[in-house]
Amino acid sequence: MRNWRLSTLAPEILEQLVSFDEGMQRELAFRFAQAALAAVPVDDAGVDRALDLLRSGAFDDGAFRGELQALVDVLDQQQWDYEARIDAGATDLADPRGSRGSRARAVSALVFALHQDAFTAATESAYEADAVCPGLLRTVFEGHA
Repeated sequence: MRNWRLSTLAPEILEQLVSFDEGMQRELAFRFAQAALAAVPVDDAGVDRALDLLRSGAFDDGAFRGELQALVDVLDQQQWDYEARIDAGATDLADPRGSRGSRARAVSALVFALHQDAFTAATESAYEADAVCPGLLRTVFEGHA
């Protein structure tokens, strides 16, 4: 089996995800992304469209995921710039440290949830959701599996 990032956080959940059918894997991928975005909302029309797509049971061929990945990249860059300003001594920053990075991880969970392979969608969106809020993947998994 491929070395999945989820194996470092929750190997027992990864093992169970392997046994689930594609429908359950897709449902969990959606739930992981939805929970991550509920924890750190991102106001973006593309995010809303992606959630609607997943809600309908569909996934993406890659083009739409690419658009959302660009948003992840912007949010990551904003977080790195913010951290650089802190490291340089800035003290007048209103945004809590890490919130841009958390939003990037939430959108990344959504990007992965749209993946055409249901197992990849479930495992990678779970990993990213847990980066938003440690323990979130277990809460979602235990509530829906």
